[in-house]
Amino acid sequence: MDTESIFFTLFIIWYFSSYITEDTINTFYRLHRQATEFFEFYNSIMYEHLLLNVNDDNTSPSMEPIVEQKPKPKVKYEDKYLEEIRKMNKEYVFDEYEKVEESNHLIELQKKASDERFYQITQICDKMTEIEIKLTKYEDNEGYCICDDDGDINFGETKEERAKSLLKQQIGLFEEKKKLEDLYSSEDYKTDELKKNIDSAKKFIIQKRLNKLENSYVMESTPLGNVLMKYDKYKESFRFYSDITIPYRYLEVVGRKFVKQFNCRPIFVDMEEELQLSQEKWEKETKEKEEKEEEDKRKKEEAIKNKEPIQEKKKNVFTKFKSYNTESGTGRVTTAAPPKNSIPNKKMTKAQENEKILLKQQANRYTHEGKIANFSFIQKIDRKVVDKKFGMSFSDFKKNISKK
Repeated sequence: MDTESIFFTLFIIWYFSSYITEDTINTFYRLHRQATEFFEFYNSIMYEHLLLNVNDDNTSPSMEPIVEQKPKPKVKYEDKYLEEIRKMNKEYVFDEYEKVEESNHLIELQKKASDERFYQITQICDKMTEIEIKLTKYEDNEGYCICDDDGDINFGETKEERAKSLLKQQIGLFEEKKKLEDLYSSEDYKTDELKKNIDSAKKFIIQKRLNKLENSYVMESTPLGNVLMKYDKYKESFRFYSDITIPYRYLEVVGRKFVKQFNCRPIFVDMEEELQLSQEKWEKETKEKEEKEEEDKRKKEEAIKNKEPIQEKKKNVFTKFKSYNTESGTGRVTTAAPPKNSIPNKKMTKAQENEKILLKQQANRYTHEGKIANFSFIQKIDRKVVDKKFGMSFSDFKKNISKK
């Protein structure tokens, strides 16, 4: 350090000690400390990956301990969207607008059912009134009845016999009317009818929601190529377009994406969950079967001990042929040799049988519709809706001509 620097430093020390108070020095110190903390916080956010000033205890000044984040395990493509799907609700959840529409449709169904009940009772009452009018004509008359007012010919039948026949019909109609009135006024019928109408109203809203999926589609890039998929509510199947053959496990991923994007979880079957439920059901049935066998064995031992007659199940005397010994659809017995692959090598367990049935009945269905170029992104216009003349019948055409 040269002489000028030494004298300048001594001057600064003398100046601060003589003219700068202690409060001013503390103010500068606090300002310096706050500025340092601010810049450290700024650097920790903007340049976190470049921070090198780390202490031995894995902490940085004025910061929380740095936690090393482990890289997330890579998810297989077959399991893509699986967690998101399982978090979704398996049942339909209606919004406020759909709930109001469901209530209105329920009211319409109840009114329609009430009108049908009233119509049935009214029809019976009208028939009873017609018979009552005919009976008044036969009260004081004698002889044979040739025909009634309605044109029914009754040769050889006296008016007295005819009156008895009409009276019998009237009694039958009265009993039918009484039976219907008792049925419609019963609590069981009202409960069943209400439940039926509620289910119908719910299905009506569900169908309206499924109608919105008619023009909805998704595109997914699979490891083997692009897939474009939509849902067909009539076939209850996912229709897809692809330029190459796509395996089922990849189609499941595209189906999950469709369900996730359009919030329609109930149309999708999670195979793992269904198989787990099937396994639980099989274990429950197996346990009940074992308990029943133990109970039958115990009763049999008690019967032997008490010298009581044992009731054994009767065997079926008719022969039950294997499936490969009968012609499909006819039930006839065939004498030809069975196909090579028709007889199983080993007997399947109950769990395997349940799994096979589940895969056949509950699995998602996918239908290949062709290449992606075959898919039309433009919605077809119904000309009958746009042009009224296009849907005009010949009778309507003649009426318009006659008016002119």
